[in-house]
Amino acid sequence: MDADDLALFINALYNDTLPTDPESEEFIRYNANGDKIISIADAQAIFNMALGRNADEAPASDGIRQSEATGRLTATATKLENGQTRISVVLDSDARFTGYQMDIVLGEGMSVASERTAVVAGLNSADLVNGTHRVVVFTPESADVASGEILTIDVMGEGSVSFANVSFTDAAAHSYSFAVNGETTGISRLATVSGSDIFDLGGRQLQSVKKGINILRNADGSARKVSVK
Repeated sequence: MDADDLALFINALYNDTLPTDPESEEFIRYNANGDKIISIADAQAIFNMALGRNADEAPASDGIRQSEATGRLTATATKLENGQTRISVVLDSDARFTGYQMDIVLGEGMSVASERTAVVAGLNSADLVNGTHRVVVFTPESADVASGEILTIDVMGEGSVSFANVSFTDAAAHSYSFAVNGETTGISRLATVSGSDIFDLGGRQLQSVKKGINILRNADGSARKVSVK
């Protein structure tokens, strides 16, 4: 495996063209970390192979043993003045990661207007079938994915938003799946994007969640605190 293989893999991952038959030679080749599931973790494994580095030689992140890493994802929706809805995805974890993938499943008639991520580079995305928008973020040489707002997407239209196929990787090519809004099912649903209002502790309304304590006030009057490190 070399740099060309890595580029082909990343392209196939965000375009959803990777093999699905676990018995095929191509599947076995791309399942580089050997867990029998093709995901962003295999991209890290291919990168490590290209460097001639095995998993034990991969650098740790902040001294955390990645096999013990825990975390959760919180997604919020905020209505913007231009009529679009901003979806903010916040990671809360005790470790740092080199990449992640996730599918954002949009309701009928909805589309992505723009997107950005916390890392400087490494964002790839594509619109798949049935309103699914796949995001792949990969920074194999540095564990830049850490607690905080990791992804912001502005969408057009009204409807529901779901998250599926959410997976993270560390520098040793271990794969992790975290819950979105506390749900551990295959598809985690965000409330219909009519919007949640976000405030800081001083009562000032925010466009998206920020570091520190955020107050999320829903349309039904309920509210909860979200802490971003």
